[in-house]
Parts: sequence; C-alpha cells; structure tokens
Amino acid sequence: MEDILDKDRRESLMFDNSFQRSRVYFEVLQMLRLFSNYIEATGSDLQASGLDEVFKPVSQPTPVKESEQILHNNWELLKSHQNEAQERLLKRISMKMEEVKSLRDAVCSQRFAILCRPDISHSCSTQHPYGRRQRQQC
Repeated sequence: MEDILDKDRRESLMFDNSFQRSRVYFEVLQMLRLFSNYIEATGSDLQASGLDEVFKPVSQPTPVKESEQILHNNWELLKSHQNEAQERLLKRISMKMEEVKSLRDAVCSQRFAILCRPDISHSCSTQHPYGRRQRQQC
C-alpha cells in the first residue's frame, strides 16, 4: 500500500524507459517458475518413495509388526504434512507471480501509452550509411 501512495515509489515502479525494470520482472518470473517446478518435483519424489527406500530393514526383536505399523503411520503423516506445506508454498509463489505479472503489464501498458500519444514525436535517429545521423518516422 505504501508503494501505491508514495508518488515517487509508484512512478519508479511504473516508468521504465531503460527496460531495466522489465528485465527484473522477467528474471523474477523465471526464478519463481523454476522454484515451483523444483518444489513440485521434490514433493512428487517424496510422495512416490516408500519406506523401503528410506529406511533399510534391520533385524529386530519380537514386536516387529508393531514397529513397522508405527513407522508406516508416521511416514504417511510426514507425507501428508509435506504435501500440505508444498501446496501452501506453491500458492504463495503463484500469488507472487501474479503480482509481478501485474507490475510488468503496467510497465508495458504505460510504455505503449506513451508511444501512442499524438503529442510526442515518434521519430527515431538512425545511422546514415556515410556516417551522418538521419531522422526517420518510426
């Protein structure tokens, strides 16, 4: 909210003549996408793995069945907690991606609006083949 109410901060978020902010938004979106992919892959690996892959059976005295049942219940509980935490984290990442996309879109829209204003000259400088600069309509 402070960014919106502070005129200087708001304008620094909106106006991007150097494309620096657009580049930052692009990089942040790519990192968040990669993080989401890694989180999902890691969660899938954990959900697919079984107790035999995590705990190597060792010879135990008599109450083996009871120990195995407790271990199995705890493993399922762990997988459930991990899945819930993963969903919360992915939701937060998704919300942050939407926020960054909104900022990126505002910068692009603002840049497009400025280019389309009739009171601004849309001429560009180009290099003439013989070294002189020439003006042309964009």
